[in-house]
Amino acid sequence: MKIGVLGTGRMGKAIDVAVAQTAHTIIFRCDDEHLLTPELATQADVIIDFTIADCLQSNLEIALQNDVPFVTGTTGWDAQRGAMSELVQEYNGSFLHAANFSIGVALFRMLASQAARLFDAVEKYDFGIHEIHHTGKADSPSGTAILLGDTMLDKLSSKTRLVYGNSKGKIARDALQISSQRVGAIPGTHRIFIDSTVDSIELTHTAHGREGFAAGSIWAAEWLIGKTGFFTLDDMLADILPKIE
Repeated sequence: MKIGVLGTGRMGKAIDVAVAQTAHTIIFRCDDEHLLTPELATQADVIIDFTIADCLQSNLEIALQNDVPFVTGTTGWDAQRGAMSELVQEYNGSFLHAANFSIGVALFRMLASQAARLFDAVEKYDFGIHEIHHTGKADSPSGTAILLGDTMLDKLSSKTRLVYGNSKGKIARDALQISSQRVGAIPGTHRIFIDSTVDSIELTHTAHGREGFAAGSIWAAEWLIGKTGFFTLDDMLADILPKIE
C-alpha cells in the first residue's frame, strides 16, 4: 500500500515509525510549505491526514476528485461535518475519521459507555472527565475527551450537556464537566470519574506514546481500501470485533 502523509508534526513522525514496521511505503509527505496537489494524490493508494481543520476540506476534495481514500485524525472541524459528508457522497468516495486512532482508546470508550449506563441506573452517582496532554497541543479539551463525553451523555439520564474548563462556581446537576490540563510532553491521559457518597470509581487510559495512534490510522487505511462511504473508527471496529451478546 502506497501512503501519502499529510502533516509532518508529531503524528506525521509517528506514522513514519509505524509504516517502517509494515510492508507499506510512504510515497509522499506534505506540510505547510509542500501542499497536496492532484499530481501527488494520484500516486497514493490512500492518504493519511494529521494537519489542521482549516486545511481538511480542500485536501479531502483533492483526494476525492482523484478517487483516493482519505483517513484523517485532524480534529476541530465538527461544524463542517455536514459539508464533508456531502462531499464524500458527491464523489462516491472513501473517508474515515477519528479523534483518536488508538484502538485502546476506542475500546476504552466502549467501557465508558457501559459504565455510564450501569451507574446511571443506580441514580446516586455523579460523573466527570479530566484529560491531560502536552503543552504543544492546540485544542482544549481534546477531541477524545469530547468524544468520551458525548458517548456518556448518550447513556446518562442525569446529564444533558457538556461543559468545558475549570469551574468558576457550582456545576449544574445536568452538566457533564470536562476539565483539561497541559503539562510537559504527556502524549495523552483521559480519566473518567464516577462518584457517590459511598464510593468512587475511576477509569483511566494513559497513552505511552504516539505509536498506538499511528498504528491505528494505518489499520484504518488498510480497512478503508475498496470501501465507499463516510466512516468512523467505530464502523471499522464494528466490522472486525467479536459481536457482544
